[in-house]
Amino acid sequence: MNISSGCKIPECDKNVTEYTPIWLENVVPFQHNEPEKCMRYSTNMYSNSSIRQCSGDGFDNTKRIKCDEFVYKTNEVTILNEFNLTCRENEWKLTLIGTVKNTAELIMLPISGMLSDRFGRRTMLICAFSLTGTLGILISFSWNYWMFASLEFATALLTSGSYMSVFILGMELVGKNKRVLGGAVISMIFSFGQIFLGVAAMYAMNFRILLRILYSLALVTVSYIWVIPESFRWLLSKGRNKEAVDILFKAARVNKVELSSSTVHALNKCAESNGTNLPTHSKTLSVLSVRSKRLFLRLANCCFCWFTMGFVYYGLSVQSVALGGNKFANFIWISVSEVPACIISYFLMDRAGRKITLSSTMILAGIFCFAYEFIPAEAIFLRIFMFFISKCAISISFSVTYVYTTELFPTNLRQGLMGICAACGYIGSMTAPQTPLLARLMPSLPVILFGGISMLSGSLVLFLPETFNTNLPDTIAEAKNIGRTKQIETIT
Repeated sequence: MNISSGCKIPECDKNVTEYTPIWLENVVPFQHNEPEKCMRYSTNMYSNSSIRQCSGDGFDNTKRIKCDEFVYKTNEVTILNEFNLTCRENEWKLTLIGTVKNTAELIMLPISGMLSDRFGRRTMLICAFSLTGTLGILISFSWNYWMFASLEFATALLTSGSYMSVFILGMELVGKNKRVLGGAVISMIFSFGQIFLGVAAMYAMNFRILLRILYSLALVTVSYIWVIPESFRWLLSKGRNKEAVDILFKAARVNKVELSSSTVHALNKCAESNGTNLPTHSKTLSVLSVRSKRLFLRLANCCFCWFTMGFVYYGLSVQSVALGGNKFANFIWISVSEVPACIISYFLMDRAGRKITLSSTMILAGIFCFAYEFIPAEAIFLRIFMFFISKCAISISFSVTYVYTTELFPTNLRQGLMGICAACGYIGSMTAPQTPLLARLMPSLPVILFGGISMLSGSLVLFLPETFNTNLPDTIAEAKNIGRTKQIETIT
């Protein structure tokens, strides 16, 4: 929402409104060679002719008054100029929107997980996105700031945990040998979505039109009823074996795979069964802390890592619009950086290992954030390139973190602990939109903060065990012994 603006002077801007007229210094105070955005000089009641000519005699430079109207450098329509949030005292309202959305997601995250487990992955996705699409279109008709903020909070509640649900559904629909590839593809499509957002914003130039475009697309998910099957693993966990087996038979027909007679017999026998053979576990965080200090410290390390991911990843996205040059192009290029990140993470995870890949990319992201501040402001393209590399590195880290975290904890605690880590990530992303306010203290402070916390977290990752080529741990004892004994993964 970084839009150049200034006071509109009704006495002078009667016929044609200019952003930087030649008489501007006569009517508006300057600070550091920049005109003040929200203050102007009072008119001199005894110099009507001078007022009409906008000369210095027509305005009293000893009396300053607050502006009632504003002039903007571009024709872009945002909540800043639509709801009159131009002045400094309203800056917190601009950053509050991002924080409100992430707060809603943090509140709803555990609830959305329970609903997904209760009603199914596909069902929750269709309901959440269709309701979000409807509510999002309503947002575009907001007539004041608080209506806009309230509806943004409501849509965030509905979509909370949606990415996690999509990720889980995707992983449960593919075989074990394709899970890393599936995760990379999902991350890449996410990046393409951000690129589309930047392009749509560039051409729409109006937040109301942009919201209608984006949220209309969410309504397309209603077609998932006929296009995407429910997770057969979820169906099996609920004892709905016949539905699960029907999905497997359909997958075999679509993929032109001929099943052996023994496989067909086993599937038919499973379909006739009403129950489930999957074990259930009821463990809590207190069990983890009491029985294993090592795993508790591992969880704390992972939580800080997730917080860093959310804070730096979304912080760099927010900060990208403040770079020199076209803010839309900057956002698009920063989003493009995630595409090679997805490809690189796919190759690195099964070659260099999880720990080294995660640690090195986080440290590199920090180094390039610091390097960005030592490049002269005139070298815009070089600064954007450094920013591009930082976002690429942290995007690789984000992809690795999803896989690495699931491999560090035992099966009977994995889902609950993953939820705790994800909640910490949301706290980081909730904090990120507030970082532009730090630039008021020192322009380089946000990027320095991103670099410092990224390097610290990357260093702490080195204390975690490597999970490359190891079995997924099923018990606390097995999880504690990761990295102590060499294991070869045979079952996922």
